[in-house]
Amino acid sequence: KDVSNEKKYDFTFLGTSGYRTFEHKQRYFYLYHLLKNTNLECWFQEPYVRHPFNIKTKIKQNVFLFFFSEDAVLKKLFKKPFCDFEMRWKLFLPLTFKFPKKTNKSLIGKDYYQKIASSKIAFNIHSDLYGHIGNMRCYEVTGVGSCMLVDKPDLIKDLFIPDEEVVCYSSPEEAKEKVKFLLNNPKIRDEIAKKGKERTLKDHTMMNRAIQMDEVFRKELS
Repeated sequence: KDVSNEKKYDFTFLGTSGYRTFEHKQRYFYLYHLLKNTNLECWFQEPYVRHPFNIKTKIKQNVFLFFFSEDAVLKKLFKKPFCDFEMRWKLFLPLTFKFPKKTNKSLIGKDYYQKIASSKIAFNIHSDLYGHIGNMRCYEVTGVGSCMLVDKPDLIKDLFIPDEEVVCYSSPEEAKEKVKFLLNNPKIRDEIAKKGKERTLKDHTMMNRAIQMDEVFRKELS
């Protein structure tokens, strides 16, 4: 069945934004860039911030932005040691504050899966931890038949064939360009989504993982 007419949203992300986290700093930066430069729409929940800035912090941010673009400030600060963690986050707003018209409250259950299924392209980004690959979103997005735009192309190839079953990126700019390409080429996008779904339903179900775990346990215990 052709479901392209059922795709109400061009480009979406559902999950945590990365704001005020140790393990998802890159996610915040990527989402910031894509919200600013594409028609990305997000559904997530961020830590509540009653007063995002005090006067002193606001002055510091304006001084930074006088000398650097906001993108450059993000890159520069997030490369510093973890000891500056709280200070760095205080310089930036939650994405829900920054992009109120493009961000929404998080969804769960059936509503969550329906939103992904209604998306032409669904964004996925793993944690900053080295070697982390194969989060649940990999299988949720492909499993409902949406085209997944995902990071870590050197690692994702163990789960999916890049540019055949999923689409990969290595930088915010590349992600933006691939979103543009996929939206302008619906036949290619839908074919990738179809193959991604077939791969997940064939190799990445709970039953598949249970069988693999059983094999490992039996081998180790024999």
